[in-house]
Formats: sequence, C-alpha cells, structure tokens
Amino acid sequence: MKQKEKANLEMTLADHEKCGSTPPKELRDNPGKMVVETMDAAALLAFMQSEVAHVAQMHKKAKELGDERTKEFLILMRDGFLGPNVAFLRRIGRLPAEFADLDPARKFAL
Repeated sequence: MKQKEKANLEMTLADHEKCGSTPPKELRDNPGKMVVETMDAAALLAFMQSEVAHVAQMHKKAKELGDERTKEFLILMRDGFLGPNVAFLRRIGRLPAEFADLDPARKFAL
C-alpha cells in the first residue's frame, strides 16, 4: 500500500483540493490552517480516542474473523490514518499524553 504524503491532521484546504477529497468545514472556514490547528486540546484528545477505538475495534474483528477484507481494512486504518497521525502529532509536540507510548503497528499487529 502506498503511504500517504501527509497525515489527516496535517492536511490543509489546498491539500484536500489537490487530491480531490472533500475538506471538513473547519478547513473551509480556515483555509490556511491544518486540521490540527483547528482543534483545541480537548477536541484533539476526543479525535484520537475515537480513532484509536475504531482501529481497536477493527483489530478485534480482524483477529476474530480472519478474513482478508477485514485485515486489509485494519491495515489501511492503522497504517494509512492512525500511524501517520500519531507520528505527526509526536513530531509537532501535540500528541495527547495518554497516547505517548502508542505504536499502532505493534499494538494492532495481526
């Protein structure tokens, strides 16, 4: 799978337009900002909790079912979304403390 150039939270309105995706309202209202720059600490924490919970649910389902489609979706969510977001937030110093030790590839390995 090709790695995305940017984490979701790193994307700007221009990035969404460039790749043909629909930007969230926060970016349409703040065209020069990255998604993460539109979030306060509480919103970022809630976003990360939701993203980790979603990947954890997919991981559980992939281990239980063992089918390739579910495994592929887990890998996409883990390596295409959660992993890049964790790395980006760690790099800019905004990773919420409760995720300081999170390594998505290891925690959600198949």
